Amino acid sequence: MKKLLPILFLLFCGTMMAQTGNSGYPVGSIGNVGSNNQVPISNGSILVMGSVPNASLANSVINFTCVAPLNCTAAPALGGTQALSWGTTTAHFFFGNNTGSTTAPAMGLIGTNDIVNVYAAGGGTANAQTVTLSPAATALVSGLEVRWLPTAANTTSTPTLNVNSLGAATIVKGGGAALASNDLTTTAVADAIYDASTTHWELQNPQTSGSSSGTVSNCSTAGALAYYAATGTTISCPGAGLIATSGGLISTYDGITGAGLTFPVTEGVSNATAQTTSQTATNIIASTASAGSYMIRYYIDQNAVCSSPGPGQVLVTFSWTDATHAHSASSIPLPFLSALTTTSGYLQGVMPIYSATTSTISYTTTVTPCTTGTASYDIHASAEQTQ
Repeated sequence: MKKLLPILFLLFCGTMMAQTGNSGYPVGSIGNVGSNNQVPISNGSILVMGSVPNASLANSVINFTCVAPLNCTAAPALGGTQALSWGTTTAHFFFGNNTGSTTAPAMGLIGTNDIVNVYAAGGGTANAQTVTLSPAATALVSGLEVRWLPTAANTTSTPTLNVNSLGAATIVKGGGAALASNDLTTTAVADAIYDASTTHWELQNPQTSGSSSGTVSNCSTAGALAYYAATGTTISCPGAGLIATSGGLISTYDGITGAGLTFPVTEGVSNATAQTTSQTATNIIASTASAGSYMIRYYIDQNAVCSSPGPGQVLVTFSWTDATHAHSASSIPLPFLSALTTTSGYLQGVMPIYSATTSTISYTTTVTPCTTGTASYDIHASAEQTQ
């Protein structure tokens, strides 16, 4: 009997192995033995091979969390098909968060500062500009930036802008300076940023240069010194001791009065080149800013020479009006030279005059032609106020 027990144990093990080999399925599988529904398992988990049969298995569910504006069912059956579609929204949305955290992104309404537009067509009038943004701005908040092409150029210093009918607010330059006429034009897209603290639109790209009119008390103001020359505005800079008159003359520098002789300002220039004939009246200054002493400077040089000069020459005559009379004065003539000379001729001079307010300072030239050939000349003239 003791010898028989080991033999019986070996036969039992052989029989079990034979049965397992004949079935073709591993130990630990579930499903209908011998059918295609047999599914192997490992450590309690179904081993998925391509597709998962559900015969002999209880149906399960897959849960979805739908975030607007998606539409979906909450619990589709295992093996079922879930269709997702966009729901209807009543406002514009963005997706995400701006907290810099790991919080899951969510849907949210677009805020006023989330609006981005390249530029919009302007409306309204020259001094009451309007803009309609799409999507619309919902409130006037600091930092709201609007770009629009004006329908007309502004003609006053206080034009307004009304965005999406939220209310008209005055348009200003940087620092709150008033606009000049034509800072808004129909040929340049205007760019303005709203400042809620001042309730103003600050124009980023004014189309004119220079400061506003009036007496400027700070000489560091951009464009201040250039502005008076164009408009006749008096500039006074007490801190630096610099005073410029409306006539374009800096009369005081560093607190020292120059008695009308400090820093004369050139108020007019005329340049004519390659002239072959006499010139009619040409303005150096079309209208003097104020009555006073002026200095005319001129320079004439010969370009082309004569084959035979003969009496060929050119002279210049200057004309102006003093307190009561019109006057004129001529330079000495510049004789034309021939090709036989090694240096072209020139003539230069200075002529002090006194001119009345709004007087014109001009010149004419008189040419006597060469005997043969045609000479040409250049003339450069300027006038500056010295008092």
